Amino acid sequence: MSKKLHGLFLGALALTFSLSGLSMADPSDVFTKGPYRATLISDAILTPNLLGVKAGLPVADVSGVLMADGKLRAYVFGQNKGIEIWDSSDGKIFTRVGNAFGSDNGHGQPRVIKLNDGRYRMFNMSSQGVSCSISTDGVTFKVENEGCIRKTDFGVTSNIAGPGIIKISGGYRAYFSSLGNAGTGPDPQQIFSATSADSLSWKADSGVRIGKGSTIDQSGEHPTAITHADGSVTIFYFDNGANPPSPPRSEYGLYYATSAEI
Repeated sequence: MSKKLHGLFLGALALTFSLSGLSMADPSDVFTKGPYRATLISDAILTPNLLGVKAGLPVADVSGVLMADGKLRAYVFGQNKGIEIWDSSDGKIFTRVGNAFGSDNGHGQPRVIKLNDGRYRMFNMSSQGVSCSISTDGVTFKVENEGCIRKTDFGVTSNIAGPGIIKISGGYRAYFSSLGNAGTGPDPQQIFSATSADSLSWKADSGVRIGKGSTIDQSGEHPTAITHADGSVTIFYFDNGANPPSPPRSEYGLYYATSAEI
């Protein structure tokens, strides 16, 4: 059973669940169980004007990493800019650090994790599915594999979202969704998962986590995930209201669902 997060808002990096640092979690972080509630801490943080993006064009898909100096590093897609990188000491005021690939290389929806060896791995939506890139400083990234998670392994013909990553015994698990084609929909989406020993080579898990074919017949997309001390995992995801018997369009929003096992 899924539950809706009340008080939902769409401000970048301003979402908390009474859990310090959810948006900047490492895959190995363990969080207390819900219930969770979204809280608005700022209505304008990383704006088109701040990033130099033309008004009306998107600034979206923020991922955050907590740095050794206590600052929050935000990775955010800006139209015609690519993956911009901004740092903040308070989660509200950000200063530009750089651009992950030096310019817009066509990759969107960044998700970044810190590796045990101190490097950073970024996951992006790509034409093949999900692309993996690596960095030693968390600023300059080099593409390792344009299709480290391949959409064809899941029968997806459009695109798949940048994944939410958790640490599991022997490696990692990634959660990601199908995405609608631009200018169409809303259409019902599904959330899938894959596992990896090194966060670079991924193997598809069987079945569907959220959506048609799963125990929760509800449109789900853009997931992220956290683990709990008892071994369970919670997925946070967006329902676009397109798939009956999910909530009607007037009640679309951010939901979460918890599994008894990873």
